[in-house]
Amino acid sequence: MREAGPIVWLNSYGLWAVARHDEVRAALHDWENFISSAGVGLANFRTEKPFRPPSLILEADPPQHTRSRTILSRIRSPKVMKEVREEFQKQAEALIDRLVEKGEIDAVKELGEVYPLRVFPDALGLADTERENLLLYGNMVFNAFGPRNKVFMDAVERYEPVRRLNNTLRALESLPVRLIPH
Repeated sequence: MREAGPIVWLNSYGLWAVARHDEVRAALHDWENFISSAGVGLANFRTEKPFRPPSLILEADPPQHTRSRTILSRIRSPKVMKEVREEFQKQAEALIDRLVEKGEIDAVKELGEVYPLRVFPDALGLADTERENLLLYGNMVFNAFGPRNKVFMDAVERYEPVRRLNNTLRALESLPVRLIPH
């Protein structure tokens, strides 16, 4: 899309898109014209029901975003971020050491899924139980930014039974991101 030009009309979605750094940066800094509170994907929360409660950080514009970000910035102090980073590094090194010993691995299953399911929930202060369900949640959320197509519907279908049964995921849906050192 970057090669198509600085601003590209996506006829199938009826919208303009930008993919080059300067244009993306300009749009992200122009919250009055490119509002986040109506949704940050293809969905418009003002004309359709959001698939989850809007995030206090991601789907917010000033002054609400500024207030939430100020609180989050206190929680993400340099000291806390240093502690989280050190733990992330320690976990990564331990996992890599174990995987190198094996010689041959399934990188998606043994690295791409295992590492985030260890460090991300730990940083958020989530319990150890049912962490694998976060993959279903993340897949559904990621696909929700795009069109309501088969890929999205399949992600929702896989996630929905877990969502109904899992208090951790329901709580995660309603919280702003918060980092907690452990």
